[in-house]
Amino acid sequence: MSSASPPVPAPLQGSAPQDELGRLIRSRFSIVFAGTHEEARAEGIVAGAARTCSRRMWTWSVSEGLVGHGEAAGDTATTDPRQALERIAGIPGDDVFVLRDLARHLDQDPKIERLLRDIARNSNATLVLLGPHGAVPDGLQHVSATFDLPRPDHALIDAHVRARLAAAAREHGIRQVLDDAGLANLASQLRGLTLEQVDQVLAHLLHDDGVLDHEDVARATAEKARLLAASGVVTLESTQHGLDWVAGFDELKQWVSSRSRAFEPAAVSFGIKPPRGLLLTGVPGCGKSFVAKAIAHTWNMPLLRLDAGSLFDSFIGASERNLREALATADAVAPSVLWIDEI
Repeated sequence: MSSASPPVPAPLQGSAPQDELGRLIRSRFSIVFAGTHEEARAEGIVAGAARTCSRRMWTWSVSEGLVGHGEAAGDTATTDPRQALERIAGIPGDDVFVLRDLARHLDQDPKIERLLRDIARNSNATLVLLGPHGAVPDGLQHVSATFDLPRPDHALIDAHVRARLAAAAREHGIRQVLDDAGLANLASQLRGLTLEQVDQVLAHLLHDDGVLDHEDVARATAEKARLLAASGVVTLESTQHGLDWVAGFDELKQWVSSRSRAFEPAAVSFGIKPPRGLLLTGVPGCGKSFVAKAIAHTWNMPLLRLDAGSLFDSFIGASERNLREALATADAVAPSVLWIDEI
């Protein structure tokens, strides 16, 4: 290995996920399953946690092999998962190793699980298995912890959007005419997306006409709906009509109307609990779907539709992963109405 310095994931300044991961590292969990699609953001969090714990950080992938930060190139002799784990087992100290997509190899090679258990027993290292994956194998549950990276919140998306817009203006002459309230609204419309997806939406908006204006906020919502639909689990539905378009359902209308103010800041600060959910049952065609859309419209909230049938998958752990991702999206978009169809 050589001694020059490659790009290192920027450590994120104090954040709840970073603090949680730091606690896992200090608690001597040998293996941490970090399930996420946001590889770059997750590695930044790991870098920050490793720094606060005074640990050296390494990364591994099948394309680069094992790379120690502060080194220019990976060890091409460790691109094979077995070789990488055998190399890690021989590295002294309590370093942190980010292993990209290693969990995908667990079902293909039983020796990998055995090597992980040996490292957990004989080493002080922390292995962070990064990438979207299903259930933790039974043989590793007692020596591992799980770390689910939450979707970016409004504050993080807002800061990310402003930074990207400043860079676009500086490097490409992109103009944006939104005031602070408009930028905050744009960030709000992008809740529920990963930062990489936010970048995709911004690139589409900015490089169309070179200007970001109020019309682009509506286009951002449409782009968000397209990206969520591509996941195949959660879709963002349009809501055009309120409860005044619904015939009958008098008791339901009264229930919805009486609770509409429970979401206001004054009600929340007073301690009033917002409604948590309701169950609509009935024969096909009686208006359940329309009512779900009308409730979201009445409460002026985004409507997410979760098709229960799309959760199920033939691979072990995939159904649970789909449900976790769906609920994580709904939580990031909240306050919202989550319509679970055909439950």
